[in-house]
Amino acid sequence: MNNRNLAILLVILIIVAGGYWWSKGHRRALDQTGGWVDVVPGQLSTDTVWGLSVYRGSAPDEGFTLARRGDDWVMTTRYDAKANLNRLRTLLTNLENLEGDLRSDDPTVLADYGLDDSTAVHVVLRDESGNELLHLLLGKPATGGGFVRLEGSSQALLANRNLLSEFGIWGEDNKNPVASTWLDLEIFKPDRNEVVGLVLHHGRNVIAMHKVFEEKAEEDSTETAKPPVYEWEVTRPKHFTALKTRADGILTTVVNMRARDVAPAPDDPEEYGLGKSADRVEVEMKDGTTHVMLFGKEAEDADGQFYFQMLGDDRYWLVADYVKGNIFKKVEELRPDKKG
Repeated sequence: MNNRNLAILLVILIIVAGGYWWSKGHRRALDQTGGWVDVVPGQLSTDTVWGLSVYRGSAPDEGFTLARRGDDWVMTTRYDAKANLNRLRTLLTNLENLEGDLRSDDPTVLADYGLDDSTAVHVVLRDESGNELLHLLLGKPATGGGFVRLEGSSQALLANRNLLSEFGIWGEDNKNPVASTWLDLEIFKPDRNEVVGLVLHHGRNVIAMHKVFEEKAEEDSTETAKPPVYEWEVTRPKHFTALKTRADGILTTVVNMRARDVAPAPDDPEEYGLGKSADRVEVEMKDGTTHVMLFGKEAEDADGQFYFQMLGDDRYWLVADYVKGNIFKKVEELRPDKKG
């Protein structure tokens, strides 16, 4: 190799070495000496925890708060709607089992992990007196987990679980926690075998249909009870035996009524179209009781969702538009398919 090539090679090596030492001097310092440790000390349960607040950055008003009311939990930031207790129990279990690996103790790099106060998601648990039991900050997600730190600490930990997903946040988008996923949105779920009739009022159209049960033969007491065999008879506006699969489809929607979200109580139900003009479903039960569902008008600020209420219940809901479509059929759709 001639002197010219050696000189070029030497220059390249100097540039590479210089770049390495420069980058090393400007690289954020990470403490790699930590090991896996429990993030949350002690045990957590719905017996000791009386409140939960979740919000991003310095905007608690844009998050949500749950509070214990006797044996129930409600979302105080959403009209005291009933909270999803199973979600809360799952979160407490996940917090108890949360482990973290120390990645940095340098307060100047917290923003790199999404753990600065102004961008992190804050999870705050409180006791019966309102005192903080835990204040955990959730930062950016990472492979197999996410970055977390305790309030008042500068330690950035890589946790073994991405808790952001518990609050409807995926990826690194800086969206606010999704409150609706923490609500108990089940409205009406009776045993479908206890329903004996449905009366559907849609505008001026009324369809009434009832189950006609097959007479039972005497059963052997040792046999497992079988579901009742029945057909659907339409009695209004005309009398005919309905196509069972379609009538059962309506029943399935009725007995699995869930909301998309809650709505505030209006000054007058007519504001939501839930007065005399409301579409309604009368659900007749085997014990002689009747439950009435009211379907109002489409919500202006919730595309494709309608106001809903169970008669006699002071709660108001938003349900998806397809729910109405699955229930309010034309009478012709219930007739058996013609053959030939």
